[in-house]
Amino acid sequence: MAYILKQNLKAENCFIKKGFYYTKVNLKEVTKSYLGHSFFYGTYFSKSYLTSKKGNIGCLDIT
Repeated sequence: MAYILKQNLKAENCFIKKGFYYTKVNLKEVTKSYLGHSFFYGTYFSKSYLTSKKGNIGCLDIT
């Protein structure tokens, strides 16, 4: 996650300046880099949250 933040949001040490950001991430490529060529088949659901001490930073729902 830190790599994605640094690359797409130009965040150093996971610090992102306040504002609205839009980033498109190829989840197949990200997943392939972590899991190799085997991946999920069929229907799946995933939910991720980015949080800090002050509140939610972002969320991601995949269905």
